[in-house]
Amino acid sequence: VGAGDWKADGDGTITFWTPDSSSPRGTAAHPRGTLALAFAPGGRFLVSGGRDGRVRVWELDGPKDPTTAPP
Repeated sequence: VGAGDWKADGDGTITFWTPDSSSPRGTAAHPRGTLALAFAPGGRFLVSGGRDGRVRVWELDGPKDPTTAPP
């Protein structure tokens, strides 16, 4: 799986599309807004950081819910 398209909205929602799917994937990630997004080399993971002080790691070909690091 390679990196796809993504968008982050001011309400903290992150939406992304992987190259092998036309259906968007993503949910409300950060309740007070998303500050940063980055794809890991190879495109397997998407990492997000938010105003809530949390970092979330999305495995793009894995489980739907991200792994969350506490603030």
